[in-house]
Amino acid sequence: MKTNTITIGIITALVLAGGAVFFVASDKKTNTEVVQSATQTKTAFADTRAVVYKSPTCGCCEGHADAMREAGIDVEIVEMQQTELSFFKEDNGVPTNMQSCHTTILSKGDTEYVVEGHVPLEGMSKLITEQPDITGIVLPGMPSGTPGMPGPKMESYDVMTLEDEPKLYTSI
Repeated sequence: MKTNTITIGIITALVLAGGAVFFVASDKKTNTEVVQSATQTKTAFADTRAVVYKSPTCGCCEGHADAMREAGIDVEIVEMQQTELSFFKEDNGVPTNMQSCHTTILSKGDTEYVVEGHVPLEGMSKLITEQPDITGIVLPGMPSGTPGMPGPKMESYDVMTLEDEPKLYTSI
């Protein structure tokens, strides 16, 4: 009986370990995939400009701007007092319940979009490549693991359209 219990314990441990290895391995991108993704992002952002509007005290906005620069976007930062920034967000169609700490005007050629908050580069790349007929996109709040925000990614980032009736634009 003791031998059966040990055998079952060993088999259970092996199955769990194998499942964990498969789960971790299936979530990892290969080096080739990472390089291809970075190259596609840089290509999408060729001749793209971003003006980031933020309060003088916000540091995470600088981190998001740095990530955009690294992706090849020409970035300018404009500091505004919080009251002025709130009016700017309102004037650009960002509802109060979807506001984050900074607002970016992302443009390429004659096309211009409002990007609210810490939208990952993949979302901005999709926006600038597809050029949909929307005002912009938003990632409400300040989610952990997004460009400029410390911590690990805790869940998928649901990037919403900036419209009268927001819809899911992409999940990253």
